[in-house]
Amino acid sequence: MAEITKMPRRKEQSDVDKVERRIRSHKVRKVTWPIVIIVIALLVWIMIEVNNATRVYTDYSVEKEVGWSAAADAEYMDYDGKLLTYSKDGASCYNAAGKSLWNITYQMQEPVVRENGEYVAIADYNGNVIYVMNLDGKQGEISTSMPVKNFCVSKNGIVAALVDNGNNMSISIFDTKGKELVYFKVSMQESGYPYAMALSDNAKLIGISYLYLDGDGYKSRMSFYNFDDVGGNYTDNWVGTFEYEDEIISSVHFVNNSTCFAVSDKKLTIYKGKNVPECTDEIALSEEVQSVHYNEEMVGVVVPCEKEGADYTIMLYDYSGKEKGKVSFTGDYKDIILANDRVTVYGGSICAMYNLDGERKFRSDFIHSVLLLLPTEEYTEYVVVLKNKIQTIELR
Repeated sequence: MAEITKMPRRKEQSDVDKVERRIRSHKVRKVTWPIVIIVIALLVWIMIEVNNATRVYTDYSVEKEVGWSAAADAEYMDYDGKLLTYSKDGASCYNAAGKSLWNITYQMQEPVVRENGEYVAIADYNGNVIYVMNLDGKQGEISTSMPVKNFCVSKNGIVAALVDNGNNMSISIFDTKGKELVYFKVSMQESGYPYAMALSDNAKLIGISYLYLDGDGYKSRMSFYNFDDVGGNYTDNWVGTFEYEDEIISSVHFVNNSTCFAVSDKKLTIYKGKNVPECTDEIALSEEVQSVHYNEEMVGVVVPCEKEGADYTIMLYDYSGKEKGKVSFTGDYKDIILANDRVTVYGGSICAMYNLDGERKFRSDFIHSVLLLLPTEEYTEYVVVLKNKIQTIELR
């Protein structure tokens, strides 16, 4: 009969302990490496942010350059990161490399352009046709029987047009192809004159500022209409109005489906609500508003600067009414760009970049007059449109 030999229990337990230690060590390594990678990535991001916040740029290098010819009578604007040119004879869209994406021809006396995301609409003031384009080109035409006084476009290509019917005004809302979706009359005796208007991104809401006389003075109304199911429960889809004495609301914009802001000669007002907007914040403005600039994160209001050594100040606010910063600068300007937590001011051949605290991070003279300046996703990169060339520059 064979003899059965038993292994020592201590040796067996020792082997088990070794295996368990190896398993634990492997698990620790598996858990630790992702954490190390995340920490390193976070440190790199912090270093980049600190560098962007503290570094002052004194020069630039031209990374790319392409030739192109600017039309003498054309206007230029930023169109979703692309270059849009328009004149009385037509409009064209180019990418940063100067490649033509589309062009249309028309005849207008006073072309007016409205841009929102990937859509742009062009009409002649007092004309009867509105052209609707996106980045792929022309999407449709809108025809009206009476002259167009004002219009706006949503991010999904819906167009609202204010039309002069002689004794009164009317507002029609069209789809991209020109089909009328909504029509309502505006009584100037009851509501006042429609001064400014904007559609929400999904075109379910429209905000309209009205100006009307009140005795020896004047008032403004900010009215909202809802064309979704909720609005059907209200008379004429009218879901709310806010009145302001001795104010003219000259600028109205939606920044998404539920946030709208209006700028008058006295204040910046913010409204929120995807169905029935409410006034959430009011910021008093002590100086005359020169221009308004905005993006999805903030709105900037330019006013004359009170302090010596600067001509203008742009006051920056988020859509909760909190001040984000302010930037004072000298000289006339063509446009102001809000992007990547920076404020870029340019006009003529001069360009200056500031952080939100008002510290100047870059200033340069491009020698030639700048027709248009386009920001990119990179903090230190711009596309500069000149008369005979387009340059991509990197700040140094």
